[in-house]
Amino acid sequence: MPTFDKSAAARAVETMGFSANNRRFAQYWLSAWKNGAPPTRGDLSPAKIKDLLPGLAILEFDGKDSTICRLAGSAIPMAVGLDPTGLDIVVLTPVQYREERIARYRKVAGGAISRCVRRVMNRYDQAFLLEDVQLPLSGGANGAAAILYHADWRPETMDRTTPEILRGLGMVVQEAVTIVVPEQMRAAG
Repeated sequence: MPTFDKSAAARAVETMGFSANNRRFAQYWLSAWKNGAPPTRGDLSPAKIKDLLPGLAILEFDGKDSTICRLAGSAIPMAVGLDPTGLDIVVLTPVQYREERIARYRKVAGGAISRCVRRVMNRYDQAFLLEDVQLPLSGGANGAAAILYHADWRPETMDRTTPEILRGLGMVVQEAVTIVVPEQMRAAG
């Protein structure tokens, strides 16, 4: 179990360039920390982030090659074409992207905040940017790591404006920032 550093998490939230909704989501996650650790699923209060719930998911990563979606907000089935609740996300992922996806889950389970921006085509063959974030949760079941996921995509905002797309062109496609206390600092502390 990693030893988390809330100040590192707060710096990451402020500097990773999240969209407005993802920043607010991550700030809520930070506000729910207890005793220097990320919140558990039970620590989250849906009423406090009601408008963000459509893009929320809770995942369980087994540390190897399986990630079960335990909860998916209403925008997620609309985006992927099926309700992933109870399903292994890795199995749903095209084979050529599975290792990349597993590596991302592993980073978050190991104590990182992850941000990914993808260029996606909408039904009108127009490109738009979809940003998602993954944040570690404490207290996963059966030894699995719990991951809090949020995507800023909503059906009513599927077609972003040209300035929104252009602002995002310089963004890093995927990044992760470690929010755990480095081993050498733990030993010295």
